[in-house]
Amino acid sequence: MKFSAQEFSETPFRKTALALGMLFATFGAGVATADTFENTDANSDDMITSDEYHRSADEMGVFSDWDMNDDGLLGENEWNDDFDYDYDNWDEDNDGYLDSNEFYTGTYEYYDEDEDGHWDGDDWDDAGDDGLFDV
Repeated sequence: MKFSAQEFSETPFRKTALALGMLFATFGAGVATADTFENTDANSDDMITSDEYHRSADEMGVFSDWDMNDDGLLGENEWNDDFDYDYDNWDEDNDGYLDSNEFYTGTYEYYDEDEDGHWDGDDWDDAGDDGLFDV
């Protein structure tokens, strides 16, 4: 489906695209980007750990982009219905909200498709094939 810039800015998909795009956007002027496996893999061990992922996502403010009322939690009313992940499963403490750790952990575990506790090049590629980098 193609959207004009006007139509795209009015769709629920915009929030998803912006959040995921921010994850792999530029950290800032003169600083490395997280748009490649190598840049996200801070210690160059050919694996992206949960800590590396959380740090990158947090530095770019991905969670705060989703937190529309700035209360530090994501309620289901802030969850994009077009986002194809299970909100309830990510809510580890079953309080009805996602904190930043639950959000980042849910995203990380979703793309750790072989469930080995880290992202390798195949997990990175699978995430890309699923559209994570198509922003």
